[in-house]
Amino acid sequence: MLARARSLFFRLIASLHRRGLEQDLNEVQSHLNALEGRFLRQGMSPEEARFAARRAFGGIDQLNELHREQRSFLWIEHARQDIRFAYRNVRRNSGFALLAVCTLGLGMAAVTTMFTVVNSVLLRPVPYQKPDRLVQMAEYYRRPQHGKVLARVPEGADWQYRNSVFEALTFYQPGQAVLHDSELPESVNVVRSTPNFFFVLGREPLIGRGFALEDATGASDKVAVVSYAFWQRCLHSDDSAISRKIRIDNTVLSVVGVMPRDFRFPIGIPEADLWIPTARNRLLGGGRPLGRLKAGISVSEAAASLNAIIRQLEDEYPETKADRGIQVRPVFAIGEGNTQVLQILSAAVALVLLIAIVNVANLKLSHAVTREREVAIRFALGSGRARLIRQFLLESTFLGCVSGGLALLLSYVGIELLLRWIPAGFPRATEIAIDGNVFTFVAVVSILASVGFGIVPAISCSKPDLTKSLKDGGHAVSEGRSRRVLRHLLIASEIALTTLLLTGAGLMAKSFWKLITIPLGFEPQGVVAVQFQFPCPACDTSSGINANPAQRSLFVARMLERLRNSPDVESASFTTTVPMTGPSYRPITIEGMPHEPQPVPMESEITPDFFKTLGIRFESGRPPNPGEQAVVINKTMAKMHWPNSTSIGQNLKLGDAREVVPWIPIVGVVEDYKNVDIRQTKEVPQIFTSCQSCGTLLIKVRSQSANVVAIVREAVLAVDKTVLIARVRDMDTTIGNVSSVSNPRFQTVLFNAFAGTAFLLVIVGVLAVTSYAASRRTHEVGIRISLGASQWKVLRLMMRQSMAPACFGLFLGVLGSLALTRVLTSYLIEVSPTDPWIFIASTSLVLVVITLACLMPTLRATAVDPVSALRHE
Repeated sequence: MLARARSLFFRLIASLHRRGLEQDLNEVQSHLNALEGRFLRQGMSPEEARFAARRAFGGIDQLNELHREQRSFLWIEHARQDIRFAYRNVRRNSGFALLAVCTLGLGMAAVTTMFTVVNSVLLRPVPYQKPDRLVQMAEYYRRPQHGKVLARVPEGADWQYRNSVFEALTFYQPGQAVLHDSELPESVNVVRSTPNFFFVLGREPLIGRGFALEDATGASDKVAVVSYAFWQRCLHSDDSAISRKIRIDNTVLSVVGVMPRDFRFPIGIPEADLWIPTARNRLLGGGRPLGRLKAGISVSEAAASLNAIIRQLEDEYPETKADRGIQVRPVFAIGEGNTQVLQILSAAVALVLLIAIVNVANLKLSHAVTREREVAIRFALGSGRARLIRQFLLESTFLGCVSGGLALLLSYVGIELLLRWIPAGFPRATEIAIDGNVFTFVAVVSILASVGFGIVPAISCSKPDLTKSLKDGGHAVSEGRSRRVLRHLLIASEIALTTLLLTGAGLMAKSFWKLITIPLGFEPQGVVAVQFQFPCPACDTSSGINANPAQRSLFVARMLERLRNSPDVESASFTTTVPMTGPSYRPITIEGMPHEPQPVPMESEITPDFFKTLGIRFESGRPPNPGEQAVVINKTMAKMHWPNSTSIGQNLKLGDAREVVPWIPIVGVVEDYKNVDIRQTKEVPQIFTSCQSCGTLLIKVRSQSANVVAIVREAVLAVDKTVLIARVRDMDTTIGNVSSVSNPRFQTVLFNAFAGTAFLLVIVGVLAVTSYAASRRTHEVGIRISLGASQWKVLRLMMRQSMAPACFGLFLGVLGSLALTRVLTSYLIEVSPTDPWIFIASTSLVLVVITLACLMPTLRATAVDPVSALRHE
């Protein structure tokens, strides 16, 4: 079938050719007749006029041949010949081709991996209807008041009901619950929302339906919409799962819908397993607001309108005045900081790709010396310069396409590694994957890179010096001055770019080291935080309130007693807030002090061994005794309220001055520690109260080989089998996941990976080019040694010639680093962008390694036998 189609194609071409030839021959004959008639009128005989017309018109046979070439499709045949020749040439030089493909493949893999991130985070459309109009609001208090009761605005007169900037407004509240349908109860992430939740987001379930108004009013059975992952994991991807019953805590829910695979909301918290419709008045704190802006309303205009409503409400209800405000931000905002990070990393990988292109161009330029005789012969036989340039570019394109395929394979591995280091809260991190845009990008980059590293050698080699290239017969052709200068410039440029990247990587690494060595004020090593999920048979799942204080208090006491008797446990305590995971604040009243605005301290409920478990030192006093209602404060709070006296024995009240609650004595003062952010420069007041409803266990074992999860699980089964272990994480991991640590770590790891890749490419490139150049000078080395030059003098000469472009590149790299590393200023911690030690270290590293890369092949070249060198061709 294919042969027949090919035959028909060429028959069509031949038919077109014949028709065109007949037309042109008719035109030629008419011109000849006109010339012959003119000569006849001048008095010539018919035979003389015919010959004169042919002489005047020119050679008809040559005209027919030219016509045949122009009318036919010889360019297809020429292209096929060039492609076959390019393939054979690449196969013949397989070592060079492999080195070029690996070099370019590494550079393209780095840029492909980074583009995959940029494409997924910035370029790929968000799968929501008009996502730019979806906003979240957060109400805040600019100056929390001490000693004042803040009344709430009456329902129906709040900003949610008075606004004119939203098409629709919904409220939601994330939380956890216990699923009882599986063999063992498991903790699931639940989002409770008002019924119009999916309508505001503009997404419909993949299977089934969303929420209806009656779903939240109690007029129908309680329902739930589940996530795609939950549908696969717990409902076994069964299409008939709609209307299936599941039991969450003490409530039976009917599954009415399954959301699509790409639906993830809320963003930035653990992925939700199911959504439950709830009336707003049953959500904790009224829920988190989510709105869709009207057309033509910007985020800043919405914020100004809502804050104007807040001011109006405070004027109407003075008892609610607390200098409130509302922040409005887009739901899918990437953030200026994340955008800048992606831009810097994209620039870094672009430099890596540029280094790879320059490297391969240098390799091709050096390798082209061996092809000068071949090019000269082809040029002498009539091959045009355009044909030679096309031939070189076809070879480069072949290498570029193979490199693109290798880059795609390596980028799959690179993305898997990148996802391990990406910060947990990074926007759209779960959507990072290779798609059609990435394939198109790789194809375009492959072509552009092929032209980039192929055009300079192609132009340089396409016009050979025939006399110089052909007169020496079989002897090797020496490298011309212009080509040697071009090769040295390419080496200098890639060394300069690598120095720039290494300097930036060194600054980032030193900054990150400064960050992780900041004193925390506590000892996280060996401490594991275990979060529990408590079932609540008497609570309402739809409201999300599943706390039973009595059950928790009993569970805490029994667990601590059992863990203290365990030989593997060094210390254990319960708390409500784990350091670095988000503090809680509580107003207080200090006995004997005026009721004026005071900073609200952070509060943590703890059991007595909390300070021992975390290694927090006491400045004075003691921890509270078991069952004792007492308070421990930190040193900052003691200095703030009792700068000239002791705070031990002073009393304070948890709450407003008008609240009827008992006074609690202060029994201890502890050293300050980082509780909010590892980079916080100003310590904040903090109080520690006796545990009332703690749900997180901090445990420290005596041996690193001890299985903490097994120890805790055994204790839980012995104390209360209905309590679930919802989450286990060690404190080192918890600190590492804090954004102020994870973001710099992500930037540092990627920047150093790209700089390391560039450094490896330069080493390989310089070593290959120097080795190749040294091997071409074997004949010259033999002549020099035979004429009396010592090996040391020849070695010094060749090293001076090899190191000259390297030193020039280092100089350019240092100048570029002084100018461009200032871009990293906002990302550096206690490190100057012109840190002299980093500059010295990076330039010394490049200088030493490049010297070794030049020295090894040069030593090998100067160690040859002069007789063998003189015979070298």
